[in-house]
Amino acid sequence: MNKILKNHIISENSTVLEALNKLNLLKQDAIIFVVNNNNHLLGSITDGDIRRGLIKGISTDSNVL
Repeated sequence: MNKILKNHIISENSTVLEALNKLNLLKQDAIIFVVNNNNHLLGSITDGDIRRGLIKGISTDSNVL
């Protein structure tokens, strides 16, 4: 897996805070893809998705899925 793609991948077991930190590092390319242990795509997350979740009351310790 190339380095650029790897920067946009996060595990389904990651927390919202981990996702936020990864999105912050990406800045303008702010989208990450959630994969399972077999690297199958489960979904995507943007900073807007997390912002809307926080408004609805999710915790930064919550799982991304």
